[in-house]
Amino acid sequence: MDSLSGKLLIATPSLADTNFFRSVVLLLHHSKEGASGVILNQPTSTAVSAVWDEISEAECDCDYPVNCGGPVEGPLIALHQMPSISEQEVTRDVYLSLQRDSLHQLVMQSERRFRIFSGYSGWGSMQLDSEIENGSWLTLDASACHVFGESDELWRHVCEHVGHDVLKHHLGNVRQTDPTLS
Repeated sequence: MDSLSGKLLIATPSLADTNFFRSVVLLLHHSKEGASGVILNQPTSTAVSAVWDEISEAECDCDYPVNCGGPVEGPLIALHQMPSISEQEVTRDVYLSLQRDSLHQLVMQSERRFRIFSGYSGWGSMQLDSEIENGSWLTLDASACHVFGESDELWRHVCEHVGHDVLKHHLGNVRQTDPTLS
């Protein structure tokens, strides 16, 4: 399977893992060795300012929520729109940072959108590919709107988008084989 890095994973109802119920995951990395990403639609009730003292001595009044990136513990991960401090471009206009200095710059500014994640989602070698083949996940191209938009209705919104694409593709194929539908 081609790399799905920078794509969205959309949990289907057949996915048995309750950690991912109606979740939308942005894939940060995907190769034959494994995959990792962050859940975009699981904000917590904890504000960035509440965990900031674990990262820096500087005061922080950022009231953005810390998002649950997934069930695997790891460093704080930031997705943002500042290429000058990024460690990786995830997709167009979406960058990733893990370094303390980069996180500090993000939370101390107010002009650009960003999200902070605690934990991440991970899959072993070929595990995600198998889950996709079994129908547990749908995929969709990711955009900055998905990453930085409201997370409340994200799952429903991307499901509708995928459904529209499938219907459009299906009708296009039917019209090609049945000229009476043109």
